[in-house]
Amino acid sequence: MKRSGKASLNRPFIITDVNTETLDEASLTITAEMTNHSSERKKMTLEASVENISVKDDFFVDAEQTITATLSPEKYKQLVMNNPRLWWPNGLGEPEMYTLHLSLKADNRLADSSSVRFGIRKYDTYINAQGARGYKINGREVLMKNAGWVDDFFLRDNTRSNRAQIRYVKEMNLNSLRFEGFWGNSQEIYDLCDENGIMLMVGWSCQWDLCGRWEVMQCQNLH
Repeated sequence: MKRSGKASLNRPFIITDVNTETLDEASLTITAEMTNHSSERKKMTLEASVENISVKDDFFVDAEQTITATLSPEKYKQLVMNNPRLWWPNGLGEPEMYTLHLSLKADNRLADSSSVRFGIRKYDTYINAQGARGYKINGREVLMKNAGWVDDFFLRDNTRSNRAQIRYVKEMNLNSLRFEGFWGNSQEIYDLCDENGIMLMVGWSCQWDLCGRWEVMQCQNLH
């Protein structure tokens, strides 16, 4: 839950694209949802900053409406970065991270703000000579060293257990996890994976319906 004024900012997102030939250039595309909670049309200003990069643009939002605002490198050349610190999976380099700061103004007053941690990287997929799917990060082939991860049965995971689990994953020289279950009870597990160079496959839950029925039966057997 959060509080805001007559305008709010939600679902901030950043798309990164890397020049995989040279690795010396990356572009950022920033999006966010802006909602006008008032009964009249408003002019809103979205401001974004990443380290020494700063851009802003004005948008008009009708009463009680939500729009998706985009700040693109095609319009703002500042969003094309030279010599970016790239994010690499565990074992291939450092998982460098940046922070995007967003602020929303309505009637020239700050209405809401948000921040997002992110890594600059580009994912690619291909079919190799054996007909199997392969993956590339920043143009470099990567061997997926993976394990399954599932939430605590009673969703009791906390910061201490989350940090310990991701540390174990990193120390086992894995570079990816496949999530099953509820896929984390907060954003924290995703942030920890980002900070430690762990890629995620989310949503590939095998036997979802059967597992759900099994859990229901197990709960019924407890009574």
